[in-house]
Amino acid sequence: MNLRGVRELSSFFAQYNSVRYKRGETIIHGGEDPAGVYFLKSGYVRLVATSLEGKELTLMLYGPGDMFPIVWAFMESPTIYDFQAFSDAELKRCPKDHFLALQLQNKATVMNCMKDII
Repeated sequence: MNLRGVRELSSFFAQYNSVRYKRGETIIHGGEDPAGVYFLKSGYVRLVATSLEGKELTLMLYGPGDMFPIVWAFMESPTIYDFQAFSDAELKRCPKDHFLALQLQNKATVMNCMKDII
C-alpha cells in the first residue's frame, strides 16, 4: 500500500481503541469469527497454518500499516488460519461494518486494499 493510503487508514483507525498483544499471543484463532478488522500500528503479526501433527508454517508476515483479515471483511470468507503476534504488537480494531462503510465512501481505499489481496 502506498504512503498516502497508509496515512488515510491510520487516520481512520485512530478513532478506535488500541489493543496490544505480546509475542506469541493469538489474535484470531482459525475458525472463529474475528472481532473486527485490524490495523497494525507497531510490531509484526504472522498468519499461521498448523498441520495435523502440530507443526506451524508462517504463510504471511504483516507489518506496520497492514490490515487483516481483509478477505473475511470483503467476502465473509471464514478465517481458517491463526493470526499470531510475531513480536509485541499494537493494533487498532474497528467493526467490520465501519470498515466497509469507509470502503463505500472512498473508492481509492478499496483499490489499495485490493492491491494487497491480489
